Amino acid sequence: MFKDPNPKYLREVVPGQPQKMRVTCTQPNCDWKPKIVDRFISSTSNYTSHYISKHKDIPTSEKQLQAIVAAGRIPGQYFEKKPKTNTEQHADYQAMFRKLQLDFILQNNLSFRTIDQPTYIALFSHLNPSVTLYSSRSLVRDLKKEFDKAHEGKKIQLGEHIAGGGRIALTTDAWSARNYHDYIAVTGHYQDKNNVHISLLLDIVRLSNPIHSGVYLAEVLCEVTD
Repeated sequence: MFKDPNPKYLREVVPGQPQKMRVTCTQPNCDWKPKIVDRFISSTSNYTSHYISKHKDIPTSEKQLQAIVAAGRIPGQYFEKKPKTNTEQHADYQAMFRKLQLDFILQNNLSFRTIDQPTYIALFSHLNPSVTLYSSRSLVRDLKKEFDKAHEGKKIQLGEHIAGGGRIALTTDAWSARNYHDYIAVTGHYQDKNNVHISLLLDIVRLSNPIHSGVYLAEVLCEVTD
């Protein structure tokens, strides 16, 4: 159900929870809600049942494929995967290069303008003259997309924990940066259903009020939790 050439479901590691996965159905416009499950799945019977119920024309086994063909129906998905064209391979290469560029900037705490420098451009143009280089603006847009995706994932993760009767403990840490701005970080802590301790950074907020009274900090904390 999860393997190529035609995976029925996609699995993504939940941000901040390497032992958890988010499973989604690959069929367009499917109303099956993503599930947060343990990283190692021992049984796929429940996932097979979903396809038998909601996607009857998509075979989940060789036997079911034969039954669909025998009934005169056209399978909604084939087991043979067509080789990618040169254009598709180049698109995959470019997508990976773009992701690695963003990772390089973030992991090394570099300025986004680094990739706009003539020496950087000359280096990668020499390594691969056919590669398409991206501007810092493109990578900033990519970062925004990654942030929004991770943000929504955390909201789902915490919402499911609360919906199951769980609670979250909060800790805060405030400091002054070298630019003379004050910040506060809010972190959530909880035990999941497998008694694994989870800690998630919920937000980092700049403190605009120079007087850090209890009332002001409580207002900031409520903004984060809301």
